[in-house]
Amino acid sequence: TDPCAAPPIPEPKTPIANRVVLVLVDGLRYSEGLGHPTRQYVPNMDSIAQQGVIIEPFFNDGVTVTVEAIPAVMTGSWIGTTSFFDPDCQVDSIFSNTPYVHEYIRRQLGFSAQDCVYVLGPYCPWRGSFHPSYGPDYWPQWISTGGGDDANWMETQNLLQTTKPRFLTLYLPDVDHAGHDGNWTEYLAAIEHADEIIGELWTWIQSDPDYADNTVMLITNDHGRHTSNFQGHGDGCIGCRQIQCLAIGPGIRSGLISTMERTIPDIAPTLARLLGAEAQFSSGEIMTEILEPEMFLRGDANMDGVLDLSDVVTNLGVLFQGMPNTCHAALDNNDDNSLDVADPIHLLTYLFQAGQVPSMPYPNCGIDPTGATLSCVSHLRCD
Repeated sequence: TDPCAAPPIPEPKTPIANRVVLVLVDGLRYSEGLGHPTRQYVPNMDSIAQQGVIIEPFFNDGVTVTVEAIPAVMTGSWIGTTSFFDPDCQVDSIFSNTPYVHEYIRRQLGFSAQDCVYVLGPYCPWRGSFHPSYGPDYWPQWISTGGGDDANWMETQNLLQTTKPRFLTLYLPDVDHAGHDGNWTEYLAAIEHADEIIGELWTWIQSDPDYADNTVMLITNDHGRHTSNFQGHGDGCIGCRQIQCLAIGPGIRSGLISTMERTIPDIAPTLARLLGAEAQFSSGEIMTEILEPEMFLRGDANMDGVLDLSDVVTNLGVLFQGMPNTCHAALDNNDDNSLDVADPIHLLTYLFQAGQVPSMPYPNCGIDPTGATLSCVSHLRCD
């Protein structure tokens, strides 16, 4: 094996949803969004959060400016960007140092550019990566409207009715622009208008036969605004750092307020997993706690469909050697919702001393009837 060879491209996984829509609301401070006591400026996002999942708290844990935060959302890392002269626009721009989630999805799942669309305003968008395993051949189709929220929403409606992309990113910049202008009334009006667009988008998704019941929508933002001055942002104050992340659709839990702290790098790997891809070079994690439980087979740690000594070895490897495993719920042999040395002991006792039979789901694949709190992103035998 060549130690310098590029890592292999991950194989596609069973998708959780057939289509995904990502909405980015630039510069919405949490205190005027879902953090407001009555959520009066965001009634549609409030409704979506109540029907789906909201993560509280959710943070920008890096740089609270758009030029750094948007690439972090797209790549799942804070590795950063590099300046370059973009020959397509004939101006200086930036590219990301790690692949966009769109690149993972296109390369691993075979999506076309029309299937993977990013609607935004600037005529010269920030670019994805030049990674040797991904790169420009797998960039999204950028559609630059040259305008703000209304222009981007109008173009999105056209796409939804014509090419019907399977992964659509909609960028809404006007809240940030209004905040920088320093007019409080216009800032609040921009929030309300972005919320209206999001409400109309979700209503349309639910009514269209190609999108209804098979589309996940995730809504987030890149940064907030200063706690004491809504006109600016860019430091580490709570107003700049705390942002919102909510999701709704098939495979997403319903009516959940997830209190597990999450951050921007966790968005890209979650989006990738929803469609069956892997954000291979992301530093973030899949937010498994917001997903409906995956099917698994209790005790089948190595996912070969048989409980034997090799499962005990795998269990110990995960516990004491940091061996990666995509279904911790399967390792919970004694069904106590924690992973410790009691789990391999429980399995050994069952295998060799006629001990207690593993609880469901066993001997067949299924979901935990008592509600597993341990994650199961994928169990290969049960996918």
